[in-house]
Amino acid sequence: MERSQFPSALELITGKFLRHSPKFYQWRVQNRLERLEGEADNVELLDDLAVAYDKLGEHDKAIETAQRVESLEPGRYETEANMGTFHFHAGRFEQGIPHIERALDINPDAHFGRERYQLLLVEYLLSRREGDSLQLPLANVHDYGSPRSDSPSAHEVSSSETFADFLKFSRAWARMRIELRNFRKRPKACSA
Repeated sequence: MERSQFPSALELITGKFLRHSPKFYQWRVQNRLERLEGEADNVELLDDLAVAYDKLGEHDKAIETAQRVESLEPGRYETEANMGTFHFHAGRFEQGIPHIERALDINPDAHFGRERYQLLLVEYLLSRREGDSLQLPLANVHDYGSPRSDSPSAHEVSSSETFADFLKFSRAWARMRIELRNFRKRPKACSA
């Protein structure tokens, strides 16, 4: 019973937990817009609105809303973390990095330190970019067999698709952990 109420760390990392539907987020947008008519400067309502926009794929509206929060209460961890994440979801990795770095400066332990890993993942993805596409070497990792055909590692994907799609696949996540570890520990070039 308890296990069904609280997902494990593996379930959280791989995204195997209950989520709200798009209809919920459509309702949330409408509800928060109505409530903001009477409380225009309520940052909690604005945060809810921004996250709902992002969940619906309306990343620019999410960013605009987060910028409004920033103008009302500058320097909030929540705003910086959200802004970075919204930029990442929109495929604008370079624009998201400074926000995640500021969020880490404000509160390095929030979300169990998740932003640290988010930042490492985005830096890794940027290191793999060639033009507008990412070359992910995950299909070459033999520890876990060949990738599923719906895995981002099975084909070339655009950078705007990659971040959100990548996190959906637990096998790809397991491979990425190996790739990240190898990326950070790779030997320096030796001079002869």
